[in-house]
Amino acid sequence: MTASRRATGGGSGRVTPPGHADGRRRPIAATAAAETIPRTRGRGAALPGRARLAVYSHMPYASVRAAPARNSASRRRELALQLAVLTGISVVLALLLAAGIYVHRQDAGEGQRQADLEVLRTLGTDEQVLARARVTQRHWWDHFRATQGVLVATAGRVLYVGAVPPALLRPNATTPPAFEVRSFAYDTSLSATRQRVWFGTSRGLVLHTPGNTATFAVRTPQRSLADSIVRLVEGRRLARVAAVASERFSFDSVAALPPPPPEEHVVRPRETLIGLAAQYEVTPDQLKLMNGLTEDRIRINQRLVVKRFRRVNGAVVEFYGAAERR
Repeated sequence: MTASRRATGGGSGRVTPPGHADGRRRPIAATAAAETIPRTRGRGAALPGRARLAVYSHMPYASVRAAPARNSASRRRELALQLAVLTGISVVLALLLAAGIYVHRQDAGEGQRQADLEVLRTLGTDEQVLARARVTQRHWWDHFRATQGVLVATAGRVLYVGAVPPALLRPNATTPPAFEVRSFAYDTSLSATRQRVWFGTSRGLVLHTPGNTATFAVRTPQRSLADSIVRLVEGRRLARVAAVASERFSFDSVAALPPPPPEEHVVRPRETLIGLAAQYEVTPDQLKLMNGLTEDRIRINQRLVVKRFRRVNGAVVEFYGAAERR
């Protein structure tokens, strides 16, 4: 079957393969039926519905298949260009950040001097320094710049003071230095270990507390001083553990002791149950309960329990009730 020429409203025609009008496949029967309809030149002339399937075409048949390929190649070029622009921006920002970190890095000597002065201001007048060492910390919020600090062990705690690096953005020379101060009280939960820190790149020590870990890097000249802090912390921890065990043993020993004997009263003439209850600051019902009485009548020379005792968590407390069975 050969291609047929159809006239549009303007009189110009386009060549379309049969069954492919408008770039979409049409049934062969519909196309063949449309070819039998005579040409019309009038713009307002109406064609039957089947004829419109063959004459309605906006683009050549060959361009329908070529358009997706061109669009795909153009899309790939746009994505490659966008990726190149984003990569360039990322590289520029990384270089600016690295330059800022390098320019605004903290001077090690000045940071240690400021930390030493802050330690003197932080310590109490009655605190005695038993050991001290210069240490370094790095935090992600400071862009991993070194925070120069001092770790001090006193008789009652371990104190850390670090000089925070200057602000990376808009540093001001007149701004006073900021410090990070942390205190660790000696307890059974506080421990200190020597180990490699910062992914194994440096030697240091780690202080462990429940739910918190403090990591410090120590330079070679300060390692012996840091070891003395570790030994002091571990010694205090073991001493505290022994003290807690001794207290527990004493508590258990006291808790195992029987309570003191009950306090009694011998009934004298003219004494009544109500009068004795008021004398010992109890109620008549409590007196009857402690002595197993069912009525208010009492006898002369009768021994009445007016106060009982028992142990609660090792402590002796008063008990106004019937005698406890063992």
